[in-house]
Amino acid sequence: MTRYIIYLIGYPGTGKKTIASALLKKAVGENLDMRLLDNHVMNNPVFTVLREPDQPLPKEAWQAVDKIWDIVFDQIRHHAPKDRSLILTNHLLSGDPIDEAFFKEVQLFAEEIEAVFVPICLSCDEEEWAKRLQTPEREAGLKLTNLEIGQNIRDKSSVLKTDHPNHLPLDVTNLSPEASAAEILLHLQQKTRKTS
Repeated sequence: MTRYIIYLIGYPGTGKKTIASALLKKAVGENLDMRLLDNHVMNNPVFTVLREPDQPLPKEAWQAVDKIWDIVFDQIRHHAPKDRSLILTNHLLSGDPIDEAFFKEVQLFAEEIEAVFVPICLSCDEEEWAKRLQTPEREAGLKLTNLEIGQNIRDKSSVLKTDHPNHLPLDVTNLSPEASAAEILLHLQQKTRKTS
């Protein structure tokens, strides 16, 4: 069975976790063993104790989050079943050296564990994105909900771009989470056929 690392990348509020959750449900029907590593699963132990509303986090917070990722990757490397696929979510920006380095780290990790690396770059038009950003569920999950800050991110930076051969750009403006998940599964099937 092919093992995947599916990397959902997009602005805060694009729907990464919601789509990932829909993908997990579809994976069960396809007999695929997948687990979700949402970036807030990694972030929130640190965010819970250090985050202040609408304030940037100190550098030390991100260093602590990096350690959490290292621990989880090490557990996958040494103890996870070899056919277990992973869905990762993240907000990564083009031109940010830290974001670009982390993307490369995930890509190299996929190669190390012999997983097919599939970056999915999500986009959403501004009107729909603004609605998604400001939901109570996001606030409860310690996620960005401030429209002014979110708009500033969109205005100043683009989502990280990649020329990886397995890359899928996916506009989710008019797609339900289930339809987005179906598009991703179809993409995985096409990539599997090409490599088998």
